[in-house]
Amino acid sequence: MYDSQVLEFVAGVLVSRLNELHAGQLVSVLESYGRLPRLRPSEEEKEETSNPRNHSIISTVIDLVVFKVQLLFEVAASALPDDLSQLQSFQLCAIAQAYSRLGFYSPSLLSAICEEFNTRLESDTTTGSSRRKPVTPLEAHRFIVSVAMVADTTSDEVGGALKRCVDNMITKCLYYTTTQLDTRGCLQLIAALRKLKHYNEKFVNTRLLPTLNNHYMKSRAAPAGAEEGLARIHDGVLIIECLSSMPQTTAMTARLQETILYDVIDSITAMDLPASVWKIVNFNKSVFKTEF
Repeated sequence: MYDSQVLEFVAGVLVSRLNELHAGQLVSVLESYGRLPRLRPSEEEKEETSNPRNHSIISTVIDLVVFKVQLLFEVAASALPDDLSQLQSFQLCAIAQAYSRLGFYSPSLLSAICEEFNTRLESDTTTGSSRRKPVTPLEAHRFIVSVAMVADTTSDEVGGALKRCVDNMITKCLYYTTTQLDTRGCLQLIAALRKLKHYNEKFVNTRLLPTLNNHYMKSRAAPAGAEEGLARIHDGVLIIECLSSMPQTTAMTARLQETILYDVIDSITAMDLPASVWKIVNFNKSVFKTEF
């Protein structure tokens, strides 16, 4: 249940007692707030806003919740950098995702997280061992997609560390393991790299696109009922949109786009579901949302 007053109260208490939490507990707190539907009123509160007398009161309550939660995240951003080395890689990803989901941005914290990832990834390849468990492909994917959500606010202060971090994650975590990503994961990653202005053409063309093609062709070959057929059409539309927005068109992207386009058209014709197809097309922005 989403209770604005409880969220405001708890956030205020946590700010005053932050020094009592160790790094792992603080990450759990941030992750919990990051998983909130949004910092917005509940359905019951929304109904009450129809009454003009209640509207200003509820707006004030929500503003206060946002203020308290933002204050909590700002205080945490000051406390966490010194403790990042104590955390596991999945916890570093959780921090980045929590801040991104709520639209909060801390250059110093993001830069520190990038440097911590760089230390782990670079020491793992140069010494044969790492101070922490190696970053997994899914963790690398989660971090890159999360950071891309606040790419518009990324400052020069973060730029160098973030670029090196993404490079390291592509070459050391993702390059030979893209098969661990499903269709949605591949599309999210391509969109994130494009938004970060870190589009790695070789990685996309030689790894991500073949993986996308493989996933799609497998679903195409499998027996499909109405529901599965709609899901495949949906994936096809998302892939076509993604390919159309790429910075450069290669022979591979053009061929893949043409193949999937004709398959989508054939599927639409065979299923005779024009209304459903329009729903799919209108829903295609969902690929840019990140849910784990």
